Amino acid sequence: MTGAEETVAREILASAKQLIDRSSSDTRGLWPRAAVLLQRQALEVALKTYWSAKARGVEECSTRAQLLCLGSYLRNEPVARRAHLAWTALSRAAHFHPYELPPTREELLGWHDTVLQLLETTEESWRG
Repeated sequence: MTGAEETVAREILASAKQLIDRSSSDTRGLWPRAAVLLQRQALEVALKTYWSAKARGVEECSTRAQLLCLGSYLRNEPVARRAHLAWTALSRAAHFHPYELPPTREELLGWHDTVLQLLETTEESWRG
């Protein structure tokens, strides 16, 4: 893939990374949750794009169902499993509870790496 062929999922993930890298005191408490939402959206868009290319109709299923099918279609169980765990963690972190701390920068970077790996693996498969 050349740099000119950025997918929507990659653009969303890049926006999340910018929030993580450039946090400021003005956005204290807000940027971690915004990064979580963007990362989860990037993961979900990547799945919909993948399923649209590989198995039409699956993209209309719930994200949980898409993730359950992913390993066998992608033929990469470890990536599918990590993506499912990241999506679950991102979904939990996206729900604001005043008694919980926002995710740490390290957690956000870990989820970012997982989503990026999913993007690379699914794009390689449907571009293939």
